[in-house]
Amino acid sequence: MIIAFDLETVWSKNYSVAKIGLDRYVKNPDFRVTLVSIVSEDGFEWVGEPQKLPVERLNGHTLISHNAEFDSVCARAAIFRGQMPEFMPSDWICTADMASYHQLPRSLAGAIKELFNEEISKDERDAMAGLSAQEIQANPAFINYALEDSRNCLRVYQELDVGFPEKERLLSSLTRRIANRGLAINGPLCQQFIDKVEKILEDTDRKTTEWRQANLALQTYQKLIMGQRLAMRLYFHRPRKCKGRGLTFGRRTGSVSMSTGRSICHRIVWNGLKIYYSSTTPPLGMWRATIF
Repeated sequence: MIIAFDLETVWSKNYSVAKIGLDRYVKNPDFRVTLVSIVSEDGFEWVGEPQKLPVERLNGHTLISHNAEFDSVCARAAIFRGQMPEFMPSDWICTADMASYHQLPRSLAGAIKELFNEEISKDERDAMAGLSAQEIQANPAFINYALEDSRNCLRVYQELDVGFPEKERLLSSLTRRIANRGLAINGPLCQQFIDKVEKILEDTDRKTTEWRQANLALQTYQKLIMGQRLAMRLYFHRPRKCKGRGLTFGRRTGSVSMSTGRSICHRIVWNGLKIYYSSTTPPLGMWRATIF
């Protein structure tokens, strides 16, 4: 017999599957199943606290869930923590995978809209954010929401089951089984390489900064060598005496001469880059550039 199975769990803005992933979500100390609903083909319906789940209705039967990965993993975690009595279904089918195979939206709301042209609200699910298990279990709107999810899941299954090939059903099941088992790795060795890569990234960032600074200085020095005539704003110690005076780059390496005036130039701002100079003999002394 086919039985639709759906469960609700505590979640918040910072504690959710979307935020930290399913594995870390169920391993978190805050993990808690709040409501479970089941709807079977023979018309039996039940919704309530996980501790009161009628497992005799589930053992040996085929369960269906919309996103069976979430429901099956959360159910196993709840059983392990003593939040739910143990049960053993014969199979667990994912109606979200069935919808995807038929090129329908994967979400339950999207599948219902495409198949039956009906809108279902997820406002209750959003309203559960940050609430305790007791608050959720005491709210009739949340209880009805959980039951409606199982009803809609069964409707999707009945609509799509005929066109869902056995090989796709097997592929869906094997994919979830592989995800549940995970991949064996050498943890200490992985951590060594993680530390090594982080050190390389730190060194790369430092060296890249040094290379950029060196390259900027080289470009500036090359332009000084070429003796280009550039438009500049001049800042003087004595603005009155030096106002309007011109400054011309000479063709000699790193030198610049002042056309008139006896005051010493303090700094030149060229294209946003500060270049400081030291002077020799005014008024027509040679100014040698020192780049910091």
